[in-house]
Formats: sequence, structure tokens, C-alpha cells
Amino acid sequence: MYRWGLLLGMVWCSLAFGFSDAHTKGDYCKRALSEAPPKTFRIVTFNTKDLHINIENNKISNSRNRVDKFHRYPKTLDQVERLADVIKSTDPDIAVLQEVDSANELHFLNSNYFNNRYDVYFMDGNDTRGFEIAFLVRRGMPINLEIETHKHMRWVDPNTNHELPMFSRDAPALIVRKNGEERPLFVLMGHHAKSKAGNKDDFEGIRMRTAQHEALAELVTKYQNKFGADVPIMIAGDYNTDIHDAPETQSIRQVMTDAFDMAQKKLRDDDRVTHTTFAQDRRGKYAQLDGIMISKGSRIKVLRSGVRRDVSKLARSFKERDKQISDHFLVYADIEL
Repeated sequence: MYRWGLLLGMVWCSLAFGFSDAHTKGDYCKRALSEAPPKTFRIVTFNTKDLHINIENNKISNSRNRVDKFHRYPKTLDQVERLADVIKSTDPDIAVLQEVDSANELHFLNSNYFNNRYDVYFMDGNDTRGFEIAFLVRRGMPINLEIETHKHMRWVDPNTNHELPMFSRDAPALIVRKNGEERPLFVLMGHHAKSKAGNKDDFEGIRMRTAQHEALAELVTKYQNKFGADVPIMIAGDYNTDIHDAPETQSIRQVMTDAFDMAQKKLRDDDRVTHTTFAQDRRGKYAQLDGIMISKGSRIKVLRSGVRRDVSKLARSFKERDKQISDHFLVYADIEL
């Protein structure tokens, strides 16, 4: 009976399709394996910067030709290989990726660079360019997955009275359970905050970004009330502002702690930098815009956490930064339940 159960469980492995509103139960993708789930997971978050690949007969163009008004510059072969290497060398169990054009890009990477070790979860959100948040989940782990979307949440700008989607992309929640159990092992939310491309009504998008982080903090509390305060709720993504210093993330910091601060080995300030920009200062601005935040009171340990870079040193100019595959760096955390 055990062998038949294991075989049926291995067969029951599906890809995610659509996702219903967070106020309903949501659509499911379950893998029913009978072994115990792992106690440790490597969680990764990475803003891939406009991950668009000009895929034709499994070949990638080496030119940066115009494709359409949004996806003008597909990744070159060299960029795709370097991006794949950063992810592959980090060896995540679950990766949360931002600015992904479609599931096709991830299926291409999975089959050509990752030896099909991952299941791909891509969801349409609110990004007008079509770049969304996606998950890669290692195949074969004996866990059940449920995904909830929050893309339908709305926000009314108090200054203009305009109603907008709360999240510029989405804030999808991956609910991870041991097979047959209702109480999750953890909840992992993907995040990509409003960019700093603001307008005359909202300078650098500060007001909207603040509202997004307040909404995320409320969602963390909602999941804690639903599943228990000790169940880890994590938000992995690009906060588009300094996680530790910006007023926009104050609400998040009240209910969550950065994985960097929970890790056994502490990082130096330079080692925490995940983004560089030279827009307003030729000397450059170096900040931690990306991170994995973990709800306070969680039954969890962070064994190690860090930044994986595709360059040997931080850029000192726009020219140097252009050598990177993204203006962001990958962040990882090894968590023990």
C-alpha cells in the first residue's frame, strides 16, 4: 500500500494555471508525496530586470533587436547564460523572481539550464508592461502548494481620490504545507513595490509605495491570525526603497525582521547592498532594496543569508553597472523550521 500511495503521490504533480481572488479559496497545485518534508529550505529572491528572451526554435538571438513597445530589448545569449548561472549556482528550493515576461522564459531556463529541476508558477498581475512575479519550486519535495493572489485589492489615493490597484504587480502568497496537514509549514509572499517613477501627484511614488507596505503588513497579520502567530510568514522581493531606513517600509519593520538580521553570521553594510544607482549622484547610491522579511515570533531559524552577485565588486559608474545582468542582486536565505 505504501508503494502504491507513493506512486500515486508522485503522479499527482501539476502546474499552476490561474489564481482566484484572495477572498476565495484560490486555485491549487498539489504534490502529494508520502515522505517527510525537508526541515531546511533555501529561499531566493531576484529582480531579473526585464526578463524577456527572444525564443525561436530553442535559439536565442545575440542581438538586442526591438520586439515591441514594452519588450524592446530581449536578453542576449550571454545575459541569459549569466542570469541562469546566478540562479543555478545558488541552488534554491524556492525562488521568487520579479520582472518576468511570461512562463515561457522560465520554462526555457528550466529545460536548457536547470535540468528541469523546477516547477514553474507564473501569474498575470497588474503590471502594464507585462513583467510579473513568478516562482520556481524544486520538484520532488513532499509538499502541497496553494497560491493566493491579491492583485484585485484596490487603493484610493487620499490626495487625488483616484482608485488604483493596490499592488503594482501582485503580492502572490505561496502557502506551503506538509501533505495531509492544514497548518502550513510557512507562507511565502512575492513582492515588487511601486517603482520610484512617480508623477506630480505622488513624487517618486512614495505615497503609493507606503500604502503597499501597509497593506502587506496587514496581510501578514491576516495570515498569522488564520494559521497561528508562530507560522512563518515571509515576504521576498524588491521593495524599491531602502528596507531599513525608508519611512515607506516602517509598517513592514513593525511586524517582520530582515533575514540578514536573523542569520547566525552577520553581514557588513557593503555585503548587504542589493542595488546601485547613479541617477542623482555620480558617486552612486548603494542600498538594500531587496530582501526576505520574516514575521516576528515565527518558529524558524535563519542558518545563513547573503547576496549573490554576478560581478566581483560594486559598480562605481553607470558604465560599470551596465556590465551586470540586472541593476539588482540576488538575495538568499537558508531557513530551518
